[in-house]
Amino acid sequence: MKLLLALLISISLYANAKQKMFTLYQNHKYEDVCNIGFDNFRHYNKDEEFISLYAFACLKSDYIDRLSTPIAMLKFSRFNI
Repeated sequence: MKLLLALLISISLYANAKQKMFTLYQNHKYEDVCNIGFDNFRHYNKDEEFISLYAFACLKSDYIDRLSTPIAMLKFSRFNI
């Protein structure tokens, strides 16, 4: 039972990170979004929306050194532009 509770709490914390990033991005806090994305990237490395948000925030905050990983992950993305 304790394991299930710990699992549910950890899942909800990661969901909050993505929502927090989106809210900060809308408020033009790109540096904060880039830092949160960098810290949580391993949990969302298959989520194309997260990776795109992280990459655009780093681009807008001039953290170009952090762009190589998201670019490589989105290279084979199926986004239709």
